Order: sequence, then C-alpha cells, then structure tokens
Amino acid sequence: MNDRDFVTPGEQLATEEELTKESNIYAENGVLYAAAAGRASIKNGVVSVLPLKTKRRMEPGMLVIGNVSDSLKSVVFVKIDKIEKEREEYVAGKDGKIIIRERREGFRRGRNMYSEPPAREERPCKKGDTVIALVEGENKDAYTLGFRDPNAGVVYSLCEVCGEPLVKGDRPGILACNRCRRIERRRVSQLYGDPEGIKKLFSW
Repeated sequence: MNDRDFVTPGEQLATEEELTKESNIYAENGVLYAAAAGRASIKNGVVSVLPLKTKRRMEPGMLVIGNVSDSLKSVVFVKIDKIEKEREEYVAGKDGKIIIRERREGFRRGRNMYSEPPAREERPCKKGDTVIALVEGENKDAYTLGFRDPNAGVVYSLCEVCGEPLVKGDRPGILACNRCRRIERRRVSQLYGDPEGIKKLFSW
C-alpha cells in the first residue's frame, strides 16, 4: 500500500507490527483495516484514512428532505434522506415527525351566537409524499419537523386515486391530477415540481 492510495471500508492495509493505527482504522487479529472510504495516509509509521466526506449530524435549523412513511391522526412520520454536499455528508440516524395541529374556526349559529364546530385537522402532507421540512428540535427517538420556511412543504406527490403525479393547481395549497381531475390539498413547497431548484437548495 502506498501513501494516498484510495481505500474502501474493510480493506486490509497493514499489520499492527508494521504500522500504528490512527483515525478511521480498526484492528482485528493483528491486521489493520480501513473503516471509511478515502485516501490512506502513512506518516512516521502511523496509518490513517482521510475520508472523502466528513459525516455530520443533522441539527435544528437545517432544511431536510424525505419521504412520508406513515400518517396517523396526530402525527406524520418522515424517513429523512441523507444530504451529500461537496465534502460533507449529513445523516439523520432517526426518523422525523410532524405534529398535526388541530384548527378551530368560529361560525355563526342563529343571529348573534357564535360557537365552534368540531376540530378540523390540517393535513399538510400524506403518506408517500416527498417533503422538504425544517428541523425544529429532536429527542432520542425522532426529529421534530415543521414547515416554517418558504421552501418547506410537499415537493412531489401522487394522486390517491390513479397514481398519476400531481401538478400545482391554480390556487395556493392545491394539487391537481391531469388524468382523473382529482383535486387534493397539501402544504405545497414553492419548489414543487422543480428538481433543479431542490438540487440547488441542497447543493447537490
């Protein structure tokens, strides 16, 4: 093995008798192996691997993209995709969740009386949708996601009836199917149907 050779995870590099291991190297039965893909470096009898991408955890304040894996009455679960930039790879390591807020609207009953109808759920997205969301917080189980960003919202969705990709309607929050003419409501991102804009947002 030569200094600066490209190596892959699990590739045998040397023995513990020959070299001392440093970063991104592991030993097994006296043999040194690469623990990451990158360039091998040998200096002063020490071997290490310089990874091609630095792995980072997603943090509150970041925009992420993912697929809605399940939609329940009060919460939507999102499988978050990793985000790869030039020399950085952001990984979630756990799912995200969007809390469904109940909305109440007053209405007139009789002449001067107002009352509240049963709570109506806001469904910003549905199972199968691809969404961009803002990481608002996290706990040990999941990230809390929200749509408080102009780019956040659904960016791809299929018709629930015929499976045709939906297109933006003529009003905000409306998606339409050109095949069966079905109308569906979503929290629609301004990047809906714009793959190049999405790539630019995440610097892919």
